[in-house]
Amino acid sequence: MELFDHKNARFGWRVAGDAGETIVFLHGMPGSRAAWDPQLSMLGQSFHCVAWDMPGYGDSVLDNHPIDLRCMVETLEEFITEVIGKTHVHLVGLSLGGMIALHAALHRPSLVSSLIILDSSPRFGFGGGSDPDEFISNMVAMIQSSGTVDEIAEVLIPAIVKPDCSIETIEAAKIAMSCATPEGIEFSARLIAAHDITDDLAKITKPLLAMAGAEDAETPPEYAKYIAKSVAKGIYAVIPDSGHVSNLENPQFVNTAISDFLKHHVHSV
Repeated sequence: MELFDHKNARFGWRVAGDAGETIVFLHGMPGSRAAWDPQLSMLGQSFHCVAWDMPGYGDSVLDNHPIDLRCMVETLEEFITEVIGKTHVHLVGLSLGGMIALHAALHRPSLVSSLIILDSSPRFGFGGGSDPDEFISNMVAMIQSSGTVDEIAEVLIPAIVKPDCSIETIEAAKIAMSCATPEGIEFSARLIAAHDITDDLAKITKPLLAMAGAEDAETPPEYAKYIAKSVAKGIYAVIPDSGHVSNLENPQFVNTAISDFLKHHVHSV
């Protein structure tokens, strides 16, 4: 399946396939549109697949974007309706991308046909005592002490994948993250620290599949289970042999799970 890159004055994105329902893929902090290549290559055979660069990554401009997830949903809505010309899509989001997808389903429900959430959380620090200010301070210090985004990826990626992750997968994740800017990474960290949708999950009525890597120490499977059980139409799955970058660590399982969910649990497909 051939992949095609596009950009305009505000956004960069990658496309595969032109038939069927549209799936929009939202990457996490250590990612970019390139992180979804295994999904686009397979799912593009049956769906119209679009992976965006969020502001501050790749060809997407950050400018003075507010550090607010509701504003990020507005930006995503502009991308979906004005750039790719769709009125409703299926959203697939990993980590921060999953947080954005949850907020989209809450604040712009007409835009969302269904959600697939990977390795994400209902709020920052869920299940523990993580301090948002400390998280931001640590990320800013890492950015300031590193000369390039590549150096950040050298530290960050091996720390979030499963312990025995292959060199090839780690390198693919590093390449995807290398498209970020330091400003984009800090922006992402601040969005993550501000995320909390716990009290509003029950208001989400769209079909939802929540998944997490069996060896994900950042957002363990219990988080995905909580999300699935808290929404109106949620199901849950554990992704074997993967950590926090499950779509790259076990793409075959993730691709099959997404395809099966859209074919058997979402009536609009």
